[in-house]
Amino acid sequence: TKGPIFDQQGNINGLFGIARDVTERKQTQVLLKEQEERYRSLSQEYRALLDNVPDGIVHLSPQLEVRWVNAAAQQMFHGKSGAELRNKVCHLAFWNREEKCDSCPVERSLVSRQNEIACLSSLEMGREFEIRAVPVVGQSGELDGVIEIIRDVTTNRQLEEQY
Repeated sequence: TKGPIFDQQGNINGLFGIARDVTERKQTQVLLKEQEERYRSLSQEYRALLDNVPDGIVHLSPQLEVRWVNAAAQQMFHGKSGAELRNKVCHLAFWNREEKCDSCPVERSLVSRQNEIACLSSLEMGREFEIRAVPVVGQSGELDGVIEIIRDVTTNRQLEEQY
């Protein structure tokens, strides 16, 4: 920044200048932009990976609210979008039930802090699902939620019965 210095009569009798070194700020901005690009790229890669897994993957809060679902889970459950499912309790969002599911592996996983598994049937959809629940423990050791992996085993069960 620079500008004129005036005397008492209003005549210019000098110039002033102020300089500030912004090198560190510019370097920080470049690093931040690079990190944002890396994060965006990783996010797209993870999303592509998770959306191409044939099993449904759902991230649930400790209160059983849907945080995130992959494309397979959306298709399994009435083609609802992630936005439609987000923040709804899982038994209502996926199973159209007001009460929690019997022998819910997610609830057991929240209590045991262990991987749990169960099979749930949907009379409405005429399907049977194998549900695996994996607890998500944060760095501080507290339970942050559960990852639910859902596999449609209807065809397998029908083939077993035929055999």
